[in-house]
Amino acid sequence: MKRKTSAYRASLKRATPVEVAQPRQDTLCPLANYLKERYYDHLQFYVELATAEPTSPDKAEDKVWLKLASLLVSKLIPPLVFIVAQFPPLGVGFRSWIPRTPRQLLGSRCFRRYETYAENAERLQSLRVNFNTQIETVNRNIVFCQDHGRVSVAAACEETICDDTLELTPLVRYCLARNFAKEYRNRRKAFGRIAATYEKSAAFEFITQRKLIEQTAMHDLLPNDFVTHASRIYREIFLSAPDCNH
Repeated sequence: MKRKTSAYRASLKRATPVEVAQPRQDTLCPLANYLKERYYDHLQFYVELATAEPTSPDKAEDKVWLKLASLLVSKLIPPLVFIVAQFPPLGVGFRSWIPRTPRQLLGSRCFRRYETYAENAERLQSLRVNFNTQIETVNRNIVFCQDHGRVSVAAACEETICDDTLELTPLVRYCLARNFAKEYRNRRKAFGRIAATYEKSAAFEFITQRKLIEQTAMHDLLPNDFVTHASRIYREIFLSAPDCNH
């Protein structure tokens, strides 16, 4: 979703300030993409073979695949998830090393990658659900404020992001305030003050979850200058704290 005030203007006319974008598509280099598909096809075949009648292949590579398949079955590891974990998308923690032979998939390095991936995948899904829930809450509350308070859309937006009873994170409140400041010029100062209130907490929230946030629709809500701005705030405020253990 591109950052355009027109998108916000169109959505606000319907009393919904934000439309949730689709998750970003993973991008792999050609070799990684080829190996991922090849490995998964082979592994899926041997997993089915490993769960059927006992067999003893003749070729060395077939033995490797069967050993890996049997190991995944015994550990209850989904083959697709295991293979995907070995090929992080470009720009999202991508590392130059990738398993170029089936035998390397048996190494501890690949199993550590799977464990990290599985843990992050669970956190990522939770973050996506949480963000979508917050946006639904914001949209619903803006409509409520308009219907029952008989206020303008801008006033309803301001009231919503300032409502402490709503379960909204500082980062969501900050980003909405910044975007509303662009949309409603006559309330720019008010939304600017609101953004300043949540600025430090928003920076901390973003920096500590940056790799995950960059894979969600939340990333498209960030102001253009926020990434650099948040990094500076985090360094100056949080890393310089006397009792900081980082």
